Amino acid sequence: IAEVTGVQTCALPILAILASAAVAAPGNLHGSTLNKRYEDPKFGEYMATFNKGPRSTAEYEMRQELYHDLDNLVGQTNREADASNKKNPLRLKHNWLSDRTEEERNVVLGLK
Repeated sequence: IAEVTGVQTCALPILAILASAAVAAPGNLHGSTLNKRYEDPKFGEYMATFNKGPRSTAEYEMRQELYHDLDNLVGQTNREADASNKKNPLRLKHNWLSDRTEEERNVVLGLK
């Protein structure tokens, strides 16, 4: 039982309603777009770090794919750097352009 502004209410029915809504919510099927969002902590952390907020599901999916394509390059380059005997090997990391298309990056860099 909880007290909200002097009125006592029982939290159990509210929790039951919220739980049933979560189970019945669209996107709870494995492989859905909604689950991709929550099952992709690396991309979620990137979005939070750089204050990203796609405007639609389609944009989200596009940005997520672009990020992971670049993440593969970052990972491969850094693994090669780890395996090399070089004093200062090339290492990469993400920045705010990691989810942008080549054309968008070129505009920012003044190349178009």
